[in-house]
Amino acid sequence: MNNDQDEPGKLTRKQYRELKDGKRPKRDESNSGEAVPPVSEQPIGRNKPENVTREDGTDYKTPRWHRINRRLNIAMGILIALIIIVYLILIFIN
Repeated sequence: MNNDQDEPGKLTRKQYRELKDGKRPKRDESNSGEAVPPVSEQPIGRNKPENVTREDGTDYKTPRWHRINRRLNIAMGILIALIIIVYLILIFIN
């Protein structure tokens, strides 16, 4: 590999990172190469709500949950019935 800058369109990784709009945290020279996160950014990841309590385990059983649960049970019943019908058809055809 030739590291010479013969072609002006090609950039090294370091040059490309320097050209970006400062979205990458700057490296602190005294920190042995570890990235220093900007102060204004919030931590990345899921934030857990503080007011969630599940002592009895029924917090998720909302009317929406009951409706979805009922639809799922109906869909499972229909699928089982269809499987039985297809099985019976295959038995009696042969």
